[in-house]
Amino acid sequence: MGKRIVWILLSGMFFLQPIFSDGITDSYAFLKDIPLFIQFVDATRNSGDFQKANQLRTSLLALPDKTLDKYEQAALEIRLDTMLSRMSLDLSPKQPSFAKELLQEALGKTPLLNKDSLFSYCAYADIYSIQYLIDSNLSKGIASAKEIGKAYKEYPNETTVLLLKANSLLYTPSFSKNSVKKALSMFLELLNQTNILLAPWDQASLYSGLGIACYKLDDYENAKGYLTAAKAMYGFDSTIDEYLQKLETHI
Repeated sequence: MGKRIVWILLSGMFFLQPIFSDGITDSYAFLKDIPLFIQFVDATRNSGDFQKANQLRTSLLALPDKTLDKYEQAALEIRLDTMLSRMSLDLSPKQPSFAKELLQEALGKTPLLNKDSLFSYCAYADIYSIQYLIDSNLSKGIASAKEIGKAYKEYPNETTVLLLKANSLLYTPSFSKNSVKKALSMFLELLNQTNILLAPWDQASLYSGLGIACYKLDDYENAKGYLTAAKAMYGFDSTIDEYLQKLETHI
């Protein structure tokens, strides 16, 4: 850990208390065992191959995985919709109409999930956040934050929830930057945990979050290292590109 990160955390000691009291869990771990999903993630987040991603989504929807229970199957299908929807906004030109169609499909599948369950909270958080990106509708951003808050209250040790919560803290207004410091602390504990092996896409999200947190705390050296690591894993990410470009003026 860089000296700058140590100094940042020492300046806010109340954030250093253990976050994961019982060790972390990953209810989405089943996705790592689906070869076509792994290919789908690579197409959406690495190669940026929209046509291939769309074809893989179609294949996955047409052949339900018999090893999954009905809630996992619904969670998988919603994840396919939201990930391809998010990718549509990174294309040049952007495809907001298609993104909206996918989100409507995702919303139509949410009744298949148990109400107030982990999968339900995460699904709505993703859907609302992408709707916010499309229309800049503040109510959607607030709705996403509420779903993340409920998920964090009920499932504080879940990998997906922790990433959602920490990333939301990165963009919480704070003159003292305490929310960013808390996000950094959460990311670092997740990085250093030994309970489970993170999925590659979660590992990349973790590196990206760490990089953005370090950037916001003026720790440009560590920011570049983490963002470069995230970019090496999954290169099709406009947010990473944006922050790497910003770093060019500081390093």
